[in-house]
Amino acid sequence: ATTFTATYKTQYELTTTVSGNGTITPAPGWFDSGSVIAVTATPNANNIFLGFSGALSGTVSPQNLTMDSARNLIGSFAVGTPNLGVTVQSRVDGTLTDERVWTLNLTNSGTAVAPNSVITQAQILVTNGTATVSLSPNTVLPIAAGSISAGNSAAVPIRLIFPVTAPASRIRLTLTVSPDGGLTTQTIILNNQFR
Repeated sequence: ATTFTATYKTQYELTTTVSGNGTITPAPGWFDSGSVIAVTATPNANNIFLGFSGALSGTVSPQNLTMDSARNLIGSFAVGTPNLGVTVQSRVDGTLTDERVWTLNLTNSGTAVAPNSVITQAQILVTNGTATVSLSPNTVLPIAAGSISAGNSAAVPIRLIFPVTAPASRIRLTLTVSPDGGLTTQTIILNNQFR
């Protein structure tokens, strides 16, 4: 006669649900009782991870989950958005009379890439002094900055005719910028700017 010995172990099921565009690993399945598994949430391109709910909580990823009962886990994701800001990095003389070349930093402080960043419009208003300030004929709009990843910057030049005889004059430079080649735009105002 043959003797068989059966060994049993307890396992618990992990179920996962994804809300939005992303993935949760490991895949749903059965895990040994007491096992600790690392759970990772990965957003798809241009999406952000909002957080876990159910068996885990918070936005930290990865997190450890102890399988001491059946567990249900939800990972939530949302489409990220770029957000462009502008600062003046430098000002130097240009090649034309009274021309100033300003290097502008376009910074993406958003949560997604700005795939086709451009300055589509620029308006100048003299707020102090009597200078006549205008865009240089060397400035051609739109000014392309290209792709800017979240948290990064790109430098672009803008050329102004700003008379050297008016050093005390101040201007307001109003820029229309777009993260996507002009499909969506935002207005950025740089106040109290000098030559």
